Amino acid sequence: MGIFTQNQFSTKSIFYMVVIQKLITINT
Repeated sequence: MGIFTQNQFSTKSIFYMVVIQKLITINT
């Protein structure tokens, strides 16, 4: 269960990183 939660967290952080990168690309 702990591994599953950790995996979900890393997937979420990667998703947010991609969204932030897209926002930066649109703003520039």
